[in-house]
Amino acid sequence: ARLCTEAQPGNVGPRARAFISTIVQPDVCLALWRDCAAVLSHVPLEEQTQFVVQVADFAKALPALLAPATELWIAVWGRAEGDEELVACLEELVQSSARTSAGAAPALAQLIRSFENAFSWAPQVLNSAFGVVEASVAPAGSPWPLTKALVPMYGLVLQHSAKILLRQPVPALPLLGALASWSDETELGRELRAQ
Repeated sequence: ARLCTEAQPGNVGPRARAFISTIVQPDVCLALWRDCAAVLSHVPLEEQTQFVVQVADFAKALPALLAPATELWIAVWGRAEGDEELVACLEELVQSSARTSAGAAPALAQLIRSFENAFSWAPQVLNSAFGVVEASVAPAGSPWPLTKALVPMYGLVLQHSAKILLRQPVPALPLLGALASWSDETELGRELRAQ
């Protein structure tokens, strides 16, 4: 990583690519996280996306990588909004952590805000994105940390889905069903149903 930061402008990209390609174990990724983040902007966007997918996969084995994986997802999503691999990667992060952590909440909130631009996404990406949000909703009576953290965002998802529905089909019914399955008997249920 030091060689990347000391490299001439013409050499930074190849050195950054070489460094990123050496990150093949979760513990190495965690130990060198700051260096990885520092050099990632010097590799092509497609390789950045692949690295996000790899780090998300590492986070399943090493939960300490959940926050870095989320930060990385947000940074790359800003340059590759609507990317199918990033949506699938976020779904894996959600499924592996929703029951025990709200760590993926910032990335999901970013995805939800991005629904404002979803008219330009491929239909399968839009469908997958709604699936990711639905995966974040706990079954009725199970107060997942991720669901609790996203309560304020679910109303925004429904607003965006109504706007998108004016132009194209939206698979929002399962999400609506998941939210409606909560009863008013719990505080979380009341908050979810209020959305």
